[in-house]
Amino acid sequence: MTLYELFTNNNLEVLPCILKMKAPPFKYGERRKNGERFTFQEKCRFKNYFNTDAFCILCGGISKNLECLDFDQQGIFFNEWKKNIPDELFGKLYVETTLKGGFHVIYRCTESVERNSKLAYTDDGLIAIETRGEGGLVVTAPTPQYKTVQGDILNIAVISSAERKLLLDSARILNRKQEAPEAPKKPVKAVFRATDYDDAYSWVIDPITDFNRRFDLNGFLLSVGWTVQHETSACTVLLHFV
Repeated sequence: MTLYELFTNNNLEVLPCILKMKAPPFKYGERRKNGERFTFQEKCRFKNYFNTDAFCILCGGISKNLECLDFDQQGIFFNEWKKNIPDELFGKLYVETTLKGGFHVIYRCTESVERNSKLAYTDDGLIAIETRGEGGLVVTAPTPQYKTVQGDILNIAVISSAERKLLLDSARILNRKQEAPEAPKKPVKAVFRATDYDDAYSWVIDPITDFNRRFDLNGFLLSVGWTVQHETSACTVLLHFV
């Protein structure tokens, strides 16, 4: 049985890949759009013609809602991200090292996944974590210099949408890119006339802003069953499984 047959039998749409391009050596967009697979014969012919041992998986629905978290920049945020993930959940994930010292974290979800998105940047604006989702490609083992750390690429675990959200949110909070500061806003002055009084009451702080300042969101969540998973000076990660 060829590698292509092994992957396809496990609902993974795998394609031969030019490693420098991290993409197939042929057009596949129209078939991707229509959800069509290449035949084993076509894949083997492409592989032999381009003399490549590199492989990539087409993510998304065609591979049963497969998604990859791609940790770039030598995986600079990987260990910090891992600290925020419960051991039980992390143990379900397929993890491999990449050509340039980064990491891939691969899983399937019970619900459909979105297209590729950027989750976190370094201080100097380089992409550190991004997803490979619907229509995206990810180069994987057994491509040379891609090595499995945990799990089996032919047996990718399915996680819930809540677990997937935790993985993505834990990546987003590591973002170091500074947003452009907003221009200072003038104080909002609202006027409220109570029906029981003749006088007008006014304030500089509007009710919504006042509520946000007074309300203790973390305290409320902890009171209804959420727990603190990880806490830093910049943020607090809370968990609540349903």
